[in-house]
Amino acid sequence: MKTSHKSVSSGNFGRPVAVASRPRRNGFTLVELLVVIGIIALLIAILLPALSKARAQSLQVACASNLRQMGIAMVLYTNEWKYLPGCQAFNGNGPFAIWPTRLRNAMRSIPSNPGAVGSVSAGGIEKAFWCPANQEGFQWQLKYNAPGGAYASTGEAGYSYDVGELLLNVFNVPFSYGYNDWGAVNNINGHGQGNMTTDEQLGLGGDVKPGTQVTEVKVSRVKSGSEMIAIADNTTDGSWDYNLDPNNSGEWPGKIHRNGSNVLFMDGHVDWFLQKDLVMVDPADAAGAAMNRMWNLDHLIHDKTTGARIGN
Repeated sequence: MKTSHKSVSSGNFGRPVAVASRPRRNGFTLVELLVVIGIIALLIAILLPALSKARAQSLQVACASNLRQMGIAMVLYTNEWKYLPGCQAFNGNGPFAIWPTRLRNAMRSIPSNPGAVGSVSAGGIEKAFWCPANQEGFQWQLKYNAPGGAYASTGEAGYSYDVGELLLNVFNVPFSYGYNDWGAVNNINGHGQGNMTTDEQLGLGGDVKPGTQVTEVKVSRVKSGSEMIAIADNTTDGSWDYNLDPNNSGEWPGKIHRNGSNVLFMDGHVDWFLQKDLVMVDPADAAGAAMNRMWNLDHLIHDKTTGARIGN
């Protein structure tokens, strides 16, 4: 049996011609690339808010941890001295914060080694006094120079400053956390903030002026530690950063965490509140009256203007 063969010829020459194979494609078409880019962009749009939220939550948790460390230091300090640390003291250069240095001293396990003149330190336990959600410029500024003026001398060492350390001037040295100094009132018995006697004060102690009637407040006056605001994120602007005052917008608790602030209470626990709720201390409003109590060491409601007690 004969087998026939067919060949492909070209023209009249009858020569076999190879059929060209389809070229193999090694890349993507423009449409395919655009589809991939679109999918990636969609995934980024979906994931970025979730990642941002997770980062914000982690910073808030770290901030709460800082405040708990301060709460432990507050317990150690008040157990030893029976008085609250007070907010600020004075020298010829103006008011300077003392609550951070006194709490820092309670945290220290060994005596400090002051820095050399002209040096700047990144800090150790001082880092607990900075909310990581805040700008780095609001970290504790550890600078050292010759004692005197803006730098601590032996007199300021009594407030737990290292000799030669930069004083935390409330007017111009930034900070991340504030202290409940005067409570929810601006005036008591005709005495404005700064002139209230120790016995009149409703916060955890504002000015400390040795040899006067304005000194540290006894911790035994705090009637409800679990409902007494102590320290919180502040409104950081470089002025009065160490102080908290619900009646002064420049000293309000901050809104760095979801429009609110982490708050340390005197019993050591930390909670979160919206800023607008923390500064609402109007006794005529039920929520405001409840918040009013949390600013005052007697856990009572007071009129912010006169300091008069309202109800029981």
